[in-house]
Amino acid sequence: MSGPVALKNELRRMVSSTGPPQNPRSRKPIQSSAFRRTTSDGLSSPEGQIPVRDLMARSTIGETKSSFAERAKRTYILRETEERCKQAKAQNQRLTAEIEDAQKINRLSKQSILNLKGENEVLQDANDELGAKCQEAECDIAELVQYKKSSKESYSQLEEKYEIMEERTTALEEELEQKSREQKEQLAELTTKRNELEAKINQLEAQTAVLKEGKTRSDARQEVLEELVKEYRADVRASCLRQAKISQARGERLISIDAKLAVKGGPRGPLECNRDGGGSDKQASLG
Repeated sequence: MSGPVALKNELRRMVSSTGPPQNPRSRKPIQSSAFRRTTSDGLSSPEGQIPVRDLMARSTIGETKSSFAERAKRTYILRETEERCKQAKAQNQRLTAEIEDAQKINRLSKQSILNLKGENEVLQDANDELGAKCQEAECDIAELVQYKKSSKESYSQLEEKYEIMEERTTALEEELEQKSREQKEQLAELTTKRNELEAKINQLEAQTAVLKEGKTRSDARQEVLEELVKEYRADVRASCLRQAKISQARGERLISIDAKLAVKGGPRGPLECNRDGGGSDKQASLG
């Protein structure tokens, strides 16, 4: 937009510099038509010596020449103006292209500024994080320095404890060696005793085998005896039943005899008593 404005300003400057049309010979300004009318009405001319008609003719010729000069000048100005317009258009196009490029660059710059703002924010956040981490690292370094000091003190204490532990370890190793020797001796004694016990165990196992064999025979004998006892008990029960039946029959017979004797009035004889006593003794022995 600066091209057309500059062109208009240039044209105004040229017109103002030319001024009113002039006579090329006299280099004096030509009078206007109103001035000519006043002179034709009988007024005295500025010269005071030339007649009015001559003045009018001269003024007409001067006006014609001035019109040609003015036309030529206007043509020159027009051509120069057209040339300047062409140059201004070319300059305007060039400036428009430059403006478009500048606008593109401006847009890219704005986008870059936005991107840079975003990156700046990210970098600021990262810087804040780094600052926080640096503070943490400084705190950690201070803690490590303090820990190093305490570690040196504890290391010296640990060295003393290590020396004490070495002494104790040496004493314990000697004690362990002594106990190991004693345990080896005890192990040898226990091995001898174990061999003796194994020999005794073998003997006892042999005796146990013999005893098992005898037990097996005694178990078989016991089974036979139990069978005999069962048979004897069965026989005893049978004999008891028979004796009970005999005793019952004898008792009934004695009762009948006593009844008969009671009727007769005499006691039983010795033979009957012996029969009763012998039967009861025999029954008792069987029971």
